[in-house]
Amino acid sequence: MEHLKKIIKEEVPKLTELEMSLFKDSIENMFNNLIESISQKHERIEENIKNSFEGLDNSFSFYSTIVSVNEINYYDGILFPLIDEKNRYDFDKILKNIKDNNEIKLGKILYCEEKLCDEEREFQGKIFSENQSFKIGFKLIRFDGYREEVKKLYNYSKNNFFSWTTPNMPFLNSFFEIELSYADEEVYKIEQIKNITFDFEELEEKIKFNFCPLWSIEKIHKITSMDAIWIGENKYRYKTGINNFGKTIFINNNYKIHGLDYDEKNILEITIDKSNLKELSCYIIKKNNEIPIKNNIYPLWKNNKKATFISGFNNRFNQRIRSLGEIRRILLTMEGAKGFNLVEVKVFSQRDYENKTSTFEINSFVEKDIRNEETKELMIFSFECNEIKEFLLGELSYIISEFQIYFPEYRCVGELI
Repeated sequence: MEHLKKIIKEEVPKLTELEMSLFKDSIENMFNNLIESISQKHERIEENIKNSFEGLDNSFSFYSTIVSVNEINYYDGILFPLIDEKNRYDFDKILKNIKDNNEIKLGKILYCEEKLCDEEREFQGKIFSENQSFKIGFKLIRFDGYREEVKKLYNYSKNNFFSWTTPNMPFLNSFFEIELSYADEEVYKIEQIKNITFDFEELEEKIKFNFCPLWSIEKIHKITSMDAIWIGENKYRYKTGINNFGKTIFINNNYKIHGLDYDEKNILEITIDKSNLKELSCYIIKKNNEIPIKNNIYPLWKNNKKATFISGFNNRFNQRIRSLGEIRRILLTMEGAKGFNLVEVKVFSQRDYENKTSTFEINSFVEKDIRNEETKELMIFSFECNEIKEFLLGELSYIISEFQIYFPEYRCVGELI
């Protein structure tokens, strides 16, 4: 560098007037190009920073809805059942369980009422054979199978380096199984069940049969024919054959994931600690394109957010929310919060608050912090809603579960006023 300075100092004075003019033009062009290049780099850096903040909000977004079991095939390849619903309550299987004295589930219902169902209440029904009918008693027991599937997804997402976003599934507390509580002794002697009827009394109009939830997440049970490339330190890279058409969550029960990446052809590669892996299972979260709804009773519930720099900045640096205005801004980013108007936020001790609603914690399976839940103060979010509809409190529960992530030092509760 010093040598270059010396050459410039010695040679520039020797330039003719024409050469000096050309030299001056060259220097000016060089600096103009340099300034333009620096400006473009700054713009790219600013855009990357902005995108890195805004991208955090939609790191784990998907759709969910409820459909008649007869409509499941219509959404094939677009929306998928959370669990396999086929032959779950087959009459032959029920009769076998009765004769084997196993726990007996007679069916599953969707209970369309915001007030929680009394699981101790007993109802009456009948089992029909070829020529006879038999009295039975049954109870409605909350079905947690769908919540368990969401919990599995959460656990695998942690191992796949994804940030969790609250699923907008307001129906998680609304499915119940019909559990046999007693039956006439003669039932144990029949050879075939022809039909089962249930008397839900005054709850009849709030109960629906043959409905199930779907979500935009496909579970692929086997990916085979993969070649491993050793990359050192007990790490092996596999080409999965999966194209980049959605986020992929691997079900890694017997291996540790070190990294996920895409090659030049946009094929997903996974780096793990096993050299002889023969197959993989995974969830694929489909991209949130518009999904056609075929005369469906229920809407598509979304958990994605409108990307904003402020919300991304708060997420990225764990900035504390300090004002009602900031809470309102976060609320405006949630697509699932449309129709809800936040009126006020108050803090109570748990002993001083009379619970007016039954919002539930959607993220109940997420590890809590070290604080004692019983000694936390309550943060009460009071909302107005313009529309009376099914799953109103379930939708509010989604909003409150999101705010619980922002305020772990409180126990968040929602109420409608």
